[in-house]
Amino acid sequence: MGISRIAVIGGEGMLGKDVVSAFQLRGIEAIAADKTSTEHPVDITDMHSVESILSGCDAAVLTAAYTDVDGCERNPKLAYHVNAFGAGAVASVCRRYSIPMVYISTDFVFDGCTESPYREHQPANPLGVYGASKWAGEQWVREVCPEHYICRTAWLFGANGKSFPKTMLNAHRAGRELRVVADQQGCPTYTKDLADWVCHLLLSGAPYGTYHTVNSGSTSWHGLAEEVFRIAGLDVTIKPIDHTEFTTPTERPPYSVLNTERLQQTGATEPRPWQLALKDFMKEIGECAD
Repeated sequence: MGISRIAVIGGEGMLGKDVVSAFQLRGIEAIAADKTSTEHPVDITDMHSVESILSGCDAAVLTAAYTDVDGCERNPKLAYHVNAFGAGAVASVCRRYSIPMVYISTDFVFDGCTESPYREHQPANPLGVYGASKWAGEQWVREVCPEHYICRTAWLFGANGKSFPKTMLNAHRAGRELRVVADQQGCPTYTKDLADWVCHLLLSGAPYGTYHTVNSGSTSWHGLAEEVFRIAGLDVTIKPIDHTEFTTPTERPPYSVLNTERLQQTGATEPRPWQLALKDFMKEIGECAD
């Protein structure tokens, strides 16, 4: 079945806006549905609301989620309601209409107790409520909607919302001391690149299933902060700290690097290094010194 009209649920968020743009650039009508939208309002926990959005669409991408990891620890009921039940509601409607679905998941489904990049088949063992609620959402999607793509991603940054690089730049401008965790490793990922992989999976006829979708290479939060200021041409002192010095109710995986070989086997362009993606992002927001 060809795809000419798609619903991006969460389409006004940081990732959602880039997904909408990516499909539009390919000549596909993309509806930006969101709980805050006046034109296409949607509540993913309400089946009737989801049906009203997906009626007449050829596919759905679910980028909407409760992504405040510390908030999830404080309010697990809301986390599961949105990230698990909401995913299940969208998956149910997609199955009813026989249309494929993309569900955006996270590296937080893993516990980080390994020394090599995670592959899709490795067992999940989330450490906190956010990861557990997203893992529950994955399971619901797999069970309910056979025509699905689950895209696990990590450490997102994009022009259309809050992100770690912007937080670092703003903190520096405010004159605050920069103390950044240096003992957690992950894959910084540009939302524009992730949006392109979502388009590729849906439009290429790639096998349904779970894919790791991140930029290549890995670093620590401290390493990411250093690269942000290097690209910005700023000489900034950043104190490396242990994760135990960072006050948070959430236990985060110490190592959540993801292997993307399965994505590449579908014919997708090899994910570029996160440093190159970060530089393009910095250009997009007008923070690149070059």
